[in-house]
Amino acid sequence: MRTCVFFICFFLVSSEAKSRISAPSLVTAIAKESVTIQCHYDPRYRNHEKYWCRGAIRDFCRAVVKTTGSNTNNRTAMSDDRYNGVLTVTVHDLQLKDSGKYWCAISITLKDIFAGVFLQVLKADRPAHATTVNTTASKPAGGSRAPSAGAMIPLCQSSKRLR
Repeated sequence: MRTCVFFICFFLVSSEAKSRISAPSLVTAIAKESVTIQCHYDPRYRNHEKYWCRGAIRDFCRAVVKTTGSNTNNRTAMSDDRYNGVLTVTVHDLQLKDSGKYWCAISITLKDIFAGVFLQVLKADRPAHATTVNTTASKPAGGSRAPSAGAMIPLCQSSKRLR
């Protein structure tokens, strides 16, 4: 009986936490440039540690920068606007190998909460034809409103005729 009660409580805590942080699901940027990504979180987490990590599976991602200790690491910097509930991550001098899955995360008791971001870095010599497409991001609960985030999607044009 105790196992069932614990499982139900854990499930409720985990499912409630999912809507507490939001981020753009896809960000596309150009190599050798910089990119800034904003994650919006419920202000009730303003005093919690936040971090930016990389890895396909969120629970096993490797922290790149944290709000406690060092908030810069090589080419990545992070700032935390605790008043507005905005975590800002900037990566400078982007490289193709920076492409991959990243996570905005908040350290909380029992289980950290995450919002996933796929960063796509394109070659610098690609055409500059691009557009911004709104992505779906969950709205943090508690009255805080996260604006929809944009992502750059290249629109390639071909001069070759299809036969």
